[in-house]
Amino acid sequence: MADLMSYFMLVVGCTIGIGYMLRNLLVRGKRCKSKAKLHGKTVIVTGSNTGIGKTTAICLARRGARVILACRNKLRGEVAVAEVKEESRSSEVVFMQLDLGSLRSVRSFAENFLTAEPRLDLLINNAGLLRHGRTEDGLGMMFGVNHIGHFLLTNLLLERLNACGPSRVVTVASVGHNLGKIDFNCLNTHKALGTGTSPLNAVQMYNASKLCNVLFTHELAKRLQGTKVTCYSLHPGAINSDIGRNWSKVFKAVKPFTAFFFKNTEEGAQTTLHCALQEGIEGLSGKYFSNCTVKDVYPKAKDDVAAKKTVGAHVQCAFVLPCVGSNTGIGKATALDLARRGARVVLACRNKEKAEAAAYDIRRESGNNEVVFMQLDLGSLKSVRAFAETFLKTEPRLDLLINNAGVMGSGHTEDGFGVAFGVNHLGHFLLTTLLLERLQQCAPSRVVTVSALLHRLGAVDCPLLRSEKDLVWSQSAWLYAIRSYCNSKLCNVLFTRELANRLEGTGVTCYSLHPGVVYTEICRNMHAWQRIFLMPVAKLFFLDSEAGSQTTLYCALQMGIEPLSGRYFSSCRPQQVGAKGRDDGLASKLWELSERLTSSVTS
Repeated sequence: MADLMSYFMLVVGCTIGIGYMLRNLLVRGKRCKSKAKLHGKTVIVTGSNTGIGKTTAICLARRGARVILACRNKLRGEVAVAEVKEESRSSEVVFMQLDLGSLRSVRSFAENFLTAEPRLDLLINNAGLLRHGRTEDGLGMMFGVNHIGHFLLTNLLLERLNACGPSRVVTVASVGHNLGKIDFNCLNTHKALGTGTSPLNAVQMYNASKLCNVLFTHELAKRLQGTKVTCYSLHPGAINSDIGRNWSKVFKAVKPFTAFFFKNTEEGAQTTLHCALQEGIEGLSGKYFSNCTVKDVYPKAKDDVAAKKTVGAHVQCAFVLPCVGSNTGIGKATALDLARRGARVVLACRNKEKAEAAAYDIRRESGNNEVVFMQLDLGSLKSVRAFAETFLKTEPRLDLLINNAGVMGSGHTEDGFGVAFGVNHLGHFLLTTLLLERLQQCAPSRVVTVSALLHRLGAVDCPLLRSEKDLVWSQSAWLYAIRSYCNSKLCNVLFTRELANRLEGTGVTCYSLHPGVVYTEICRNMHAWQRIFLMPVAKLFFLDSEAGSQTTLYCALQMGIEPLSGRYFSSCRPQQVGAKGRDDGLASKLWELSERLTSSVTS
């Protein structure tokens, strides 16, 4: 009996020993070999109160880095700080609250960090979850947290990373990205990567969010080329962590299995550390790593078109746009919607008091503090040039220009042009041309110009423009206002058509549109008796500002309409314009005449 027991124990021991060796061979994987020290460097690790994020933070703190634990739960974050300090024997570990499911929280974190910390050398986008639901901003939970939150955070911190370069952005993805699929129609309609609620649906959406991570890194590397920042995505391995804690029954059932066959958090952190620290991989920026080795990915994970769409998908977090004429009406409604999506919005308006009040309203309603006023009087070419100069000096990006402002009335601009021609067309023409180079640098980008259905009644008399600097011969104020407005809206359509021809192949696309018949303040320059007649009818039968802004937003944000550059839209669909609006010869003449008229007025 004793011999049998000894034999049994020997078999068990050999089995355990062989199992342990196989585990080390098949599961443990390679280790980061970098000996880099990080004294004087600052690191952010998201989701670092548990799992591989916490282990990564410990390793970086041991190397001398100042480590910011960016976590949602304050209590768990502060407990983690104490544990990281104890295990690393470093006092340079601090907690800063960050909820990646709240774009407001992301902006607040970035603002607090940039105020409090002079350096940022390494950003590790580690946080991730596997859970159904919606974020504070109405995004699908896994899309919002795993991708969009990190997307916005990275973009808000890029300038500091570049200033402290060479620096790196490391994003923890997963081998599951190979099974991911991004449905951009679903993103547009549901703001999520899927609509199902089963555990299988959750896994599919998680894989799609990890594909977003890989595509984001691929596109980010292209945009950062020539800067001091490099970026990498990675698969950490199958890890025995808490990512499935929200699926309690399933998670508990498989926990004993994962404990043996999956990596522990120290083993799982090695590829993150390799991408963060390994010398000589700068030439591999944008690549995907696994087991501390660069790996090739499927074509869908390096699809340039999909990468650009993913970077821009519904939130457009990184862009800056001047929204012209945005202190009231559909301009303000457009600016509010874009601010809610995470954009930095520049309200380009003439009246400082009204614009600052509008900026305050938009910041309050959107929860986005990145809404600023810059003075612009489209009736003064001097003001247009001053605005463009100031904008180009203070804003490093321009992704979207919305030419929204419009007036209907009689009189002349500061430069002697008819007011509708000068404001509705010529001011926008000069502004767009002055900003074109920046738009091209930030491509893909767009120019959206608000026209009107009344362009069909318009006409452009080039000899009249040359001689009188106006679109209409002198006549009664009422008839003059209507005719000059219609003619100026035809100028918008022709300008967009010619602009598209000149921008072909640059990455900048442009669109004109009819917003609908909208109740706004466009008629504020009319005589009192005219407003008294029109306003009650407008209130009763016209669209409100929010409804009127939808086609503008469609032209600004809708993916896949790039081949329609130069086209005219109405009700969120491309529409045919009248024969005069399709006259390429007239469009070219108007462009050349506009160039001469604007250049004849110097600053």
